[in-house]
Amino acid sequence: MHPPLLRPHPSCHEEVKMLMACHEENPYGKFFGACNDLKLALDSCFVLEKEEKRRKNLAKARRFDAGFQKELELRRKELEQEQQQAGR
Repeated sequence: MHPPLLRPHPSCHEEVKMLMACHEENPYGKFFGACNDLKLALDSCFVLEKEEKRRKNLAKARRFDAGFQKELELRRKELEQEQQQAGR
């Protein structure tokens, strides 16, 4: 099973077009493996596309987490200073 082909897949655009064309040219043959090679190529492309997306999301999450940790540390220091000033 693959994701919907009508939504944009920039890196797999050619594979999607070829598979859809094969399905149009072989309305019954597609059920008997006429387009299997194209389907395998499309699946491989989707795997690569997903890996790239996963890599980008991980990098984005790590950047966010680093910024969040800095913010927490700043707030922690501010609270400590306020508590020290209030305790004097």
